[in-house]
Amino acid sequence: MVPLLKLIWASYQHNTLRVVLVLVALITACAGLSAVLVINSAAKNSYASSNQPFLQQVEQRIIARSGHTLNKQDFAALRRLGFTQLIPVLRSSQNILHPITAQPLRISLLGIDSFSVISYLASNALKAEKNSSKVSTEELGQLWRPPFVSVIHADFASELNLSDAQILAIENNQLLPKLAVTASQGLGREIVMDIGQLQRVLGTQKISELMVVGVQNDQETHELKAALPEHLRLENINTGEQAQQLTGSFHLNLLAMACLMFVVCMFVVMNALHLLIMKRWHNLRIVRQLGVSRKQIYWAQGAELLLISLFCAPLGAIAGVFLAQLASPLVSLTLQSLFDVRIGYTQVAYLSLMTQCFAACILGAFTAAILPMRQLNTKLALRNLSVNVHTNHLPWLFASIILGCFAVGLGYYSQNILVSFSAIAMSIFAGCSLLIYALPKSLNMLFHSLPERWVLFRWLAADGVRLSQKSKIACCAFFIALTSNIGMNLMVDSFRQATQQWLTQRLVADQYISTQSPEAFTQWLATQDIDVKVIERKGLDAVLLNKPLSRTKNTTPNKTKIELRSYPSSNLYQEAMLFVQQQDDAWQRFTVDQGVLINQQLALRHELTLGEELNFYVESGQPETKHIVGIYYDYGNQNAQALLALDYFAKYKANTTLFALHFASKQQQSLFAKQLESASISNQVRSIQTRELLALSMQTFERTFVITDGLNIVTLLVAALSLATSVLMIDMDNRPQRALLRSMGVGNYQMTGLSLIQYTLLSLLACLLALPFGIGLTWLLINLINVQAFSWSYPLLITPAKLLSAGLLSVLLIVLVVALPLYRLSRRKLVEDIKCLSF
Repeated sequence: MVPLLKLIWASYQHNTLRVVLVLVALITACAGLSAVLVINSAAKNSYASSNQPFLQQVEQRIIARSGHTLNKQDFAALRRLGFTQLIPVLRSSQNILHPITAQPLRISLLGIDSFSVISYLASNALKAEKNSSKVSTEELGQLWRPPFVSVIHADFASELNLSDAQILAIENNQLLPKLAVTASQGLGREIVMDIGQLQRVLGTQKISELMVVGVQNDQETHELKAALPEHLRLENINTGEQAQQLTGSFHLNLLAMACLMFVVCMFVVMNALHLLIMKRWHNLRIVRQLGVSRKQIYWAQGAELLLISLFCAPLGAIAGVFLAQLASPLVSLTLQSLFDVRIGYTQVAYLSLMTQCFAACILGAFTAAILPMRQLNTKLALRNLSVNVHTNHLPWLFASIILGCFAVGLGYYSQNILVSFSAIAMSIFAGCSLLIYALPKSLNMLFHSLPERWVLFRWLAADGVRLSQKSKIACCAFFIALTSNIGMNLMVDSFRQATQQWLTQRLVADQYISTQSPEAFTQWLATQDIDVKVIERKGLDAVLLNKPLSRTKNTTPNKTKIELRSYPSSNLYQEAMLFVQQQDDAWQRFTVDQGVLINQQLALRHELTLGEELNFYVESGQPETKHIVGIYYDYGNQNAQALLALDYFAKYKANTTLFALHFASKQQQSLFAKQLESASISNQVRSIQTRELLALSMQTFERTFVITDGLNIVTLLVAALSLATSVLMIDMDNRPQRALLRSMGVGNYQMTGLSLIQYTLLSLLACLLALPFGIGLTWLLINLINVQAFSWSYPLLITPAKLLSAGLLSVLLIVLVVALPLYRLSRRKLVEDIKCLSF
């Protein structure tokens, strides 16, 4: 086998492009897969550790109820009662100017009472870090003792191009303590300092929350709840297990996109291997005549794939780690904003990652080699090779119908995401089978419809039938990439339109005021001569008494919390509500406090329908029952929510932190903004105009799908590469025809133009077939994957212009990539083509 490997190695200098295609495809596949593996692994490891900065085992926190604040006096009172496990924390998000680039950056600032942490660690003999408590204690001492510092993780500092001892300034020109770069566990994408320093910088004495350190048993939790004053409440933080449940679908979607790209890359490998084997055919035939067995040839080809995988897997893994580092900040922000989970920094297990990439590379490469090796086996076993083209395509039609039926069945009876992804895979393979059947049939019909005087175009159509059969693997790769591209673009566009429409309808007020001092704001507004209608948006937390679904019994907490929110019942707000389902008398019953509106998430998770009873109770209240009169869309919200009339909240004396303002005119709104800016309460309120809030929401939306868009583009590029390889492969069989046509006076550039038209026509036909499958993929993603993952859906909105642009851009990309090898072939001299006629 060693002489065979030497022969294969010697052939590389004559097949450089083909070998490079195999290497690029495998490296690209491993890079995409490893990037997603790194992102998912880092997030899940961060969930599992569930660390807070300098602390471990933080699963609960104390926060203020709606309309109230948490202050130092509350913390001092609880400490005097013996609750030493409470750590005050202040969180804030501020804009800073980068000291080098002078560009504004949005940074999360975290103030932690380091003295309380040190005293707790000392009294409980717990370590703040797994490796060393000494380092942690020294760092904590730096936080609250002069000279003060702001601690930042080394990886986060590297991302922001910040270095040790730099000093940052926030918007109010206040300076943060100098930076201290560290690699302590528990640190994420935030800058940590002592709470006193952060309060000084922000000019406030507030506390965001009190973290409860250590695992609390039921009795300790009950005692802590009993000791809390009425304006405070205890809540659970998303633990590692809960975070994995919440974000599991997000990670699964990333992995599915990476696997899809991996599959498309394997089509490229299959084409390139086919090209390599066909190029080696004459040498292999001679080797076979010299007495080398077919088994030895197969073992040599397998050893070659093994060595190539051993070379590509580490390179792909390293490239994937680099891509993961670029995408990690975006993923972390998305997960934190969508699921309220905290992402810290973890180390990449390079050995494990490379092992996984090598295993995937071996599996993919050997799978991709099955068809080329089978064709090689056929050629080695025959003396005279048949040149007839197999024209019976009915089996592909039957395969498409069978796979389509399986996809429909799996989709209809799907109960989990894995089955839903199987349905998607079946539908895509059904489309591939239909494509293999439809392409030659369509080109054959085109051939018979063209006039006989159009000789070259009739040859183009007739040769296109042979071309479609020779390039069916590449066409399938292009079809898969195009289907996923259309499907994902349509899904994102539908979500974008639905979200924008929903936000436009729901954000009906001219301006919103958020404040922790509602009484101060209402008193100030009463003294102003401004024509404005103020609507309070009140809120309460309640516990759901309806039993959860049996299939979610293991993942749903025993007490499901729901958010009770007030909703106005005026005509303006009635028109703004976007329902999934509603009763005819929904608003009449809602107005008189006999009905409740629930979001789609709550309805799907607990199988609640219109007319059923919603059983719940408010803390310090009695169990209540309301009839469900409407189910409304609530895109992106992971929490169960119910809307009630404003009068309901009066008996609980619920305060509000949000006001909706409706002004009589634009002049009145401008007057309000000027007077609020100069008022003494300006630092206690946050004013948000509807237009700004809508723009901010859509920016957050766009960031969510950047990674998916990137994977789609890479997948499409790889598919274009696959089709380009088929041009080189098919040219080997097409040279006699090219030589004959050129000897009859057809110019070389004419031949190149005809070939380009052929591939353009194939791409257009594949695009037309991919459109319905892309729409079907979107429906499956919205109504199966999204519902099972997030328990909410949105309407499928088909925009012909978007579909047309996505299809045309994909075809244009294919044509540009294919034009490169065609241009190379057009520069070949006529004598080189004529030589092949002698064989």
